[in-house]
Amino acid sequence: MKYPNKKLIFIIMFSLMLWKSNIVVADSVIENSLISQAKNGDKFAQYSLANLLLSQHTNMKYNDKVFYWYQLSAQQGYAEAQFALAILYEELDNKEQAIIWLEKAAKQNHVQSQYLLGVNYRFGFWGLEHDSTKALYWLTKAANQGYTAAQVELGNLYLTNSEIDTYEDYEKGINWYKKAAEANNPFAQLNLGIIEKAQSNYKIALLWFERACKNNLTDGCLLASEMIVKKQ
Repeated sequence: MKYPNKKLIFIIMFSLMLWKSNIVVADSVIENSLISQAKNGDKFAQYSLANLLLSQHTNMKYNDKVFYWYQLSAQQGYAEAQFALAILYEELDNKEQAIIWLEKAAKQNHVQSQYLLGVNYRFGFWGLEHDSTKALYWLTKAANQGYTAAQVELGNLYLTNSEIDTYEDYEKGINWYKKAAEANNPFAQLNLGIIEKAQSNYKIALLWFERACKNNLTDGCLLASEMIVKKQ
């Protein structure tokens, strides 16, 4: 076996140092460019700069600069920044401001904001009162955009809420599960499997459990295994 000589080791180490320094320089150039654009009022640059600063200070609570740039972008109506600001406010336990910014983003059709607002109204999170009507409204908005988490939550709402309790509502819930399941959401697949099993449709139930299992959902694997053992 041949070993590299000292000269070759030095060249490799020097190359690595140059590569790392180039990354630092590149990051610095990007940051300086973003700062320049952000100061000129570019809401996209303001949001991107806040993201960059946040990634550089993961061990710190949100510093003033991160908050400042998110706020400037959000005040210009950028929905992504409004959503980010809502999350920051909630984590800082200012739920009133969190809801204000979350609603602003949701009204601009920001799908994650619509979903989160729907969940908050459904369970009474973030200081909101439980409101099934508003939960249904916002979850439907997000679900109609193909957001599978909202589709699953909407299915849950239709099937488990006592305020929404008709056969038509049951069918709507199943249909939302199916949309999410076909889009490969494992929780929807698991729920459909449980429903089919309860109705003694064991072959279909097993298919859904196996699909959930393939998507790394442990409960799907366990239920599929139980059904296979019982068949033997």
